[in-house]
Amino acid sequence: MIPARTPRGALRRLGALGLALLLCVAPMAQAQEAADPRWVEAGELVRAGRPAEALPLLEMLVADAPDNAPYRLELAAVLLRLGQGQRARFHLARARGGALPDDVRETVNGLLAGLPLRTTWERSLSFAFRPESNPARGSTGFILVNGVPVEVGTAGAGEPGRSFTVTAEGGRQWALSPRRALFAAGSVEHVARSGKLEDTTVLRARGGLRTVVGATKVEAALRWSEILVEDTALAQGPGVTASLARPLGRHGDGYVSAWLDRLTYGDLPGLDGTDSGASIGYAYALSPSTRLSFALGYARRNARAEGSRLTTVNQAIGIDHSFRGGLSVGGTLTRTRSWRDAATGFFTVVQKDTRDTVALRASHSRLNVMGFAPVAEIARERQDSTIPLLRYENDRASISFTRRF
Repeated sequence: MIPARTPRGALRRLGALGLALLLCVAPMAQAQEAADPRWVEAGELVRAGRPAEALPLLEMLVADAPDNAPYRLELAAVLLRLGQGQRARFHLARARGGALPDDVRETVNGLLAGLPLRTTWERSLSFAFRPESNPARGSTGFILVNGVPVEVGTAGAGEPGRSFTVTAEGGRQWALSPRRALFAAGSVEHVARSGKLEDTTVLRARGGLRTVVGATKVEAALRWSEILVEDTALAQGPGVTASLARPLGRHGDGYVSAWLDRLTYGDLPGLDGTDSGASIGYAYALSPSTRLSFALGYARRNARAEGSRLTTVNQAIGIDHSFRGGLSVGGTLTRTRSWRDAATGFFTVVQKDTRDTVALRASHSRLNVMGFAPVAEIARERQDSTIPLLRYENDRASISFTRRF
């Protein structure tokens, strides 16, 4: 399907290893030509320099045969040529679950690391609507004050509600060499909530350096964060982030990340301090259609007030599977434990919480709304706590739409 030789001009126009991937896949791809006429037609379009027209054919092939690694690799190569790196990396990671020749696997590993690093833009826009049975995540109770019962607890606890979230991200990367680049990025997330819950906005800007050593991608950056509640500044401050990602074994990918923010809370000086954390994760492609994931996270808030100092640890395990026809489903189990250093407020015991969450999600590769891919999710979470008012159950559903540019 793929020509054995490609003009140098095409190599320059490609600007990525997408073409190298096409050449590596050629011996694998030839065996697929007789299987589906769409495969032959897509190959002719690619050879004619019309990858955008080949894209829908390849997307249909992957939807109908999610376990076919050559289909996914060809789709990833076309996506790279069209500048859709995030989508390409999704299919490259899934393809690692197949039986790939060593030279193809080596090329895929390099592409997942971002080789070669290029001067490019990356942008995304997301919308999410989420109804919940208990979005305040708490309960209410009564205490006696001078013999009079007074209701206390989280505002809106136990009441159903809904939220609408808009997230926009954008960034620019400037390549210094095929393995080193500077970048700058910004994001805004606004959550509008119903009832007694307050709206929040988080603004972030960051910039730093990316480098690739072998197939390991390393990133370090400085950032600035602004947190607003009901359009009023709550906290702000500088921070630093670092991450490392690389293939592990023939079918796995791992990452390590860490961050630290020095936040100032203005009218709430007791919350001033350093927030920090780290996470590690591992994903294993059982096949091109099935992927397992594991994650472990740690976060620490070192606030000025002892009762506001908090430690959080979470563990998660998930699975995602693509069925013939384009349907993808997944599930995640998460346990989060947190504890404060001292009692706070009028409570005489130290707060210690354990929250368990199970989430199920579904999407379909052939569904989109003006280019936005929808994902539906339902979840149930339950928290136990040493403080009865913080024990709760919450059911939620969400529909989100994301588009990458």
